[in-house]
Amino acid sequence: MISVPVRSTDSASQDLTQRVALFLQQLRLTSHSRVVLDARGGVVTLLGQAPTFHQRQRILAATRQVAGVVQIIDRLEVAESEAAMV
Repeated sequence: MISVPVRSTDSASQDLTQRVALFLQQLRLTSHSRVVLDARGGVVTLLGQAPTFHQRQRILAATRQVAGVVQIIDRLEVAESEAAMV
């Protein structure tokens, strides 16, 4: 699941947020994740939880591929069940 916060940002930032969200959904990277996206001036912030470390890395890699993304602020965490296994 992806949440996109409703904030008054410029249209370019809203467009980038929507494109990142759509790309992650198309790749089915967020079906078991709880991710909140926000983009401002090409900087995409990812907040929330991914079910595994591998899934977290895939989300970050896919976000980097979206045109217009110049930096990622990674605030994703791995679900506790995965973290407890380490």
